[in-house]
Amino acid sequence: MPPKDYIDLLKEHHVLISVPTQGNPEENGYAEQLIHTIKEEEVDLSEYYYFPDAVVKIKYFIDEAY
Repeated sequence: MPPKDYIDLLKEHHVLISVPTQGNPEENGYAEQLIHTIKEEEVDLSEYYYFPDAVVKIKYFIDEAY
């Protein structure tokens, strides 16, 4: 279960909290597809020399390319 502060922040911004039932990965299809796309189209095609470099490039991919 996420920390209370995290849950409070989500509620403050009117974010619907959705947690799949344990053992039912099909309930999490959108997130799984997003992770697959990021890995296939950004991570597998890039070289990161430092962790901060990876963070910047992946964030750019999500914000601009995806």
